[in-house]
This record gives sequence, C-alpha cells and structure tokens, in this order.
Amino acid sequence: MPLTEEARPGEAVNAPVEFTSDFKGKDVLLIGSGYSAEDIACQCYKFGAKSMTITYRSFPTGCSNWPGSIKEVPLLERVDPYGRTCHFKDGNSKDVDAIVLCTGYLHDFPFMPESLRLVTGNRIWPVGLYEGVVLEAEPIVFYLGMQA
Repeated sequence: MPLTEEARPGEAVNAPVEFTSDFKGKDVLLIGSGYSAEDIACQCYKFGAKSMTITYRSFPTGCSNWPGSIKEVPLLERVDPYGRTCHFKDGNSKDVDAIVLCTGYLHDFPFMPESLRLVTGNRIWPVGLYEGVVLEAEPIVFYLGMQA
C-alpha cells in the first residue's frame, strides 16, 4: 500500500520497496533489521526521505557506515495512539510520518503435495533448490522468487 496524502499519522505499511519515492521528505521508521530493512532504508535515502530509523529486536544490522540520515535504534516499545511519536527500548523517542514493517516471511506452501513442497526456514537462499529455482527432489518443479 503506497503512502498517500490521505494516510493517517501512525499508519503502517508492509515493506513497499516499489513505493519508496512516496517517502520523499518523510521521517520513516523501519521495523526489522534484515535485508528488507537495509534495502528499503537505502532506497528511501536515494529517493529523498528526510530520515530513516531502523528498529531492531535482537541486534543491529551491523552496518557501521550508514549515511547520516539512517539511524539504528533498539526495539520499538510503543507508538502514541493519537500521534506520531514512537518510543524505543533505550528510552529515546522519535516522531515519524510512516512505519514500514520489514519483519520477514516464511516460505509456506500448504496447498502443494508434501512431495513437491519446499521446506525451508527464513533464509536468503533456500536449501534444496538448484540455482535457487529447481526443486532438487523433483526437478520438474520450479520455484520462482524464493531467494530474498
């Protein structure tokens, strides 16, 4: 869902990489510290977002040379219900215009017969796919878009 003029303060969207230009001049909070958050932060920076704040649960991304407008902070604890203020575990707070959920995903194919089902955790390169596409156990089955 793209950020629009009608979007209410505090509205959250889920990892809209293709809509990063909608964040121009905005303060953006990214929840998650994986590849999606890193990519979206960089895209928002490229398209002129005012600031990007990445909040992490367990550990920061490990990038030590973010541009000045990208900052990492500990876990988001709460968002004021009628405002834009986000409060973090370290006691700091920040007003934001948009919240992007970059919390990951799990590959799940319950509709596929078990013999054809890709079984893998949340990883950048699923095990069991030749060249990230062909199911090794059944090479007539192709999984497209499974690598992050």
